[in-house]
Amino acid sequence: MTDGEQYYSMETNKLIGDFYGMKNCSFYVRKHERLDNASSVIVRDTLTTLNEVDKNKIISIHDKQYGKHEKDSSAYSLWYTWKTVNGEVELRISHKIGFDVYYTDTTELAVRKAIREEYEKEWERQTVREISGIPFGSSYEKTEEILQNKYGISSFLSDKTRIVYDNKSYAGIFFDTIMFLFQSDGYRSYLNGCVFIMEATSLSDANNKRERLYKKLSLKYDMKEGVDDNGNKYYYGGHSPIPFDGFGFCIDIIKYDNRPSIPYAARLMYGRYNYVKEEF
Repeated sequence: MTDGEQYYSMETNKLIGDFYGMKNCSFYVRKHERLDNASSVIVRDTLTTLNEVDKNKIISIHDKQYGKHEKDSSAYSLWYTWKTVNGEVELRISHKIGFDVYYTDTTELAVRKAIREEYEKEWERQTVREISGIPFGSSYEKTEEILQNKYGISSFLSDKTRIVYDNKSYAGIFFDTIMFLFQSDGYRSYLNGCVFIMEATSLSDANNKRERLYKKLSLKYDMKEGVDDNGNKYYYGGHSPIPFDGFGFCIDIIKYDNRPSIPYAARLMYGRYNYVKEEF
């Protein structure tokens, strides 16, 4: 790139010139990294707000060249779009920061579509949908039925907000406690979380068990890490089954204050996901 703005995955050259009589517009000639030739041009003027005469002139010229435009709008911008067999043209007029014109050929449009499909497929792969064969969002009654068939009668600690099992193995790992958590809107219940606990006799033991969980889940999910207030590492990853509801799970260490023989535990926690929307 010789000058100007950076564009992700694009090689870009910036030029300055006139655009239908408007002086000192910026021209960004771009080539996508997956392509061999220039695939789009952006004409930008962040200083000039198009008056009706200039706007109608540009629209008329493009209508003659590319056919009738489509129009869309938001609180801040207007869009005029032309779709052709060779690509797409979009004029965006901002009410405050000038205008842009995007000229994009079919090769770049195809690459964008492929990238979007790849992203959506990967997002779906990283999304947590179920646990122990039970889809998140399932009712308490349905979850209880499946768990009783699989694990038998639950712990006496169970109630209408959780179903608890002690000393069970899951995915080849032994857990001291597994809790299935529920949310209710007053009419229906939703499985909205699950907690797996591995008790530990020391911080070192808890660290080792946390790392075992991390290695197991990292085979399927991309994860990030952080450090909690006690200086212990934790991991988080995946996506909630509810769109825009955050990450899917967390792996961390719990410290118990009143259990000297078992002072720590490694915890894998899914959720809690918010199925009940409460708004004013």
